[in-house]
Amino acid sequence: KAAYAEVEGRIGLSAQDNKSSANTLVELVDDDGNVVQSTRTTAQGNYRFKNVDQGKYRVRVKKEGWKTQEAEVDAKRDAAPAAASISL
Repeated sequence: KAAYAEVEGRIGLSAQDNKSSANTLVELVDDDGNVVQSTRTTAQGNYRFKNVDQGKYRVRVKKEGWKTQEAEVDAKRDAAPAAASISL
């Protein structure tokens, strides 16, 4: 575990839309635009990427009917998971 970093966060949807953030596609993208890992959010909108090489990334969130959102993160080994929480 010490050789790798982690990235985690939570996806939130505006309350007025009355839709769930569950099963939202989340991608971890490197500086070259390559998708390094992808996952889906939990029922609560949480996600986590494990075994991530140290470095700078973008977290990209895609959900049908919503504009794609991105947030930058700096993943570091031997540190708390880098956090990127996004509201759609």
